[in-house]
This record gives sequence, C-alpha cells and structure tokens, in this order.
Amino acid sequence: MRPADPVVVSLIGPYAVDNPTVTPESGKQYDWRWVKGLEVALLIAPSVDWRLTAFEIKRAEPEYFCLWDVHSHRGAQVVWRPYQTKPEDFSVELRGWYFGLDYSAFHEEDNKVFWQ
Repeated sequence: MRPADPVVVSLIGPYAVDNPTVTPESGKQYDWRWVKGLEVALLIAPSVDWRLTAFEIKRAEPEYFCLWDVHSHRGAQVVWRPYQTKPEDFSVELRGWYFGLDYSAFHEEDNKVFWQ
C-alpha cells in the first residue's frame, strides 16, 4: 500500500515527523527497491555520510526525491545528471552516457515551508 505522505529516510536517527519514517545506518548498503514510485525525503546533517544512501535511493526510481539538511534547514531535489565519455560529441548514443547525482537547491521560500 502506498503511503499518503512522503517517506522520510532519516540518517540522523529518530526525527519527530508524522510521515512514515525509516532510520537506516549511514554508509551501509540496503535494498531500496521498495521506494520505487514513492516520494522520499532524506534527512541529513553535516556529520553524516549520506552520499551512498542518496545514490542507492535515487537508483531505485522514487517518484520524487529530496535531501533536507536538518541543521541548515535547506533542501535540494535529487536528480540524475547525464554525462558523456566524450562531452564534445553529442552524436553518441545513450549507451555512451553515464549518470551521476546532481542537486537542484530549493528556493528560499521552499526552505521556509518544507516542514510546515
């Protein structure tokens, strides 16, 4: 059954929200296929190694995925950015590309209302 609210993945431990929440250990690999098609918010902090978890969640194809830094109260949408092995050659077929994570920062107004 699909949750009505975004799923919160908290790498900072328990966090007081009403949303469905999971609290995995940072830096460990998990099977994130269950997030496919869901909205996911990854809670992070400067002291947490979140990059592996972010990559694995995004690879599982959530409908929407964002990061939220609980200390700075700033967030960003997580997106795939295409790269080419030969950046100057746009005729290369898609299989000649690879993808990495990129981040689209929330606007200031979005940061203010994210957890309200």
